[in-house]
Amino acid sequence: MDVHDAEGLKAWKRKIAAQVKESVPARGMREMGTNGTMDLSMMIGDVPLKNYEVGEALDLAASIQRVLEEIVLRSARHLHATTGARRLCLAGGVAPIAIGAVLEIHAQFNAAGNAGKGSYVATRIENATGATSYKLRGLVANLKTGAKTFELGGLLIDYSKVLPADLPQNLADGLRVRVRLDPAHIAGTPWVATSVSTGVRKVEDHEGADVRGAITAVNSATEFEINGLKVNTATAAFPDGSTGLVVGAMVEVEGAIVGGVLVATKVELESKHMMERRVFELHGLASDVDAAAKTFKLRGVTVSFAAGVTWKGVTDADLSGKQVEVKGTLSADRTKLQAMSIKLDS
Repeated sequence: MDVHDAEGLKAWKRKIAAQVKESVPARGMREMGTNGTMDLSMMIGDVPLKNYEVGEALDLAASIQRVLEEIVLRSARHLHATTGARRLCLAGGVAPIAIGAVLEIHAQFNAAGNAGKGSYVATRIENATGATSYKLRGLVANLKTGAKTFELGGLLIDYSKVLPADLPQNLADGLRVRVRLDPAHIAGTPWVATSVSTGVRKVEDHEGADVRGAITAVNSATEFEINGLKVNTATAAFPDGSTGLVVGAMVEVEGAIVGGVLVATKVELESKHMMERRVFELHGLASDVDAAAKTFKLRGVTVSFAAGVTWKGVTDADLSGKQVEVKGTLSADRTKLQAMSIKLDS
């Protein structure tokens, strides 16, 4: 059944309604609807409701999931049959994000980003309309103890409302902090902080720990940090060597957490294992080809073809404007995709 034309969609809805009607006793139908019909806006699928009595709870979540799955699968089959494409994506992306929108962003801290001022690489973005307070994390900059202000990612923050006893004892430029802000902000004035705390959560002791992430600071030859978690490498083994342990490098560390410090027994460079762990694939039109830098743009992502690239059906000379498939891994500073293969995507 094709649900992409009006008649097909109506027929599909009638099918779902009929399945529901057969499953619900007449008494239940009269209580839940009128004239023996079910309101499809409730999205109750064809789950068995033979034992339903008024007042009993229905598993609406499961029904919604079932109907949603059927819609998505039918849509995918239709698009595949129509276009022949092997890969499909749902529209949306960042299109709903607009200036003034309130968002909740889950991210990993990258100390090397934003010209060394630190940045966060988003992993999930959610709408947070109606939030009663705003929360930020970042590195303190331009601290002025007299005016009781500092900057966080270029945002001017007034912390005069926070009691001195509630401030981090080592508040200074470069400290990573968590700040809660009053959402009632007047344009042209600093944001008012209601709380300021250290940006590193306390980690409980564990006999066995396996931590992956980007190195955010190198304190000495035997100590670095991953998102604020100190890692002691004095007795660690380095299967991939230690020369690549620099700010921005992705690592995997095994060991034990003692007193809030990860005492490492083994440190591996994630970049050495990207091939089998984190290979990314992108499809789209190649643009902004820079022959000198050996980079181009693909769906807003900078792709580097500087070394070790397998070409198929296209070359760097005729890359611009071509529909291509790129497979590669993230660079150590997570700012671009290092291509392993580039082929014409027909």
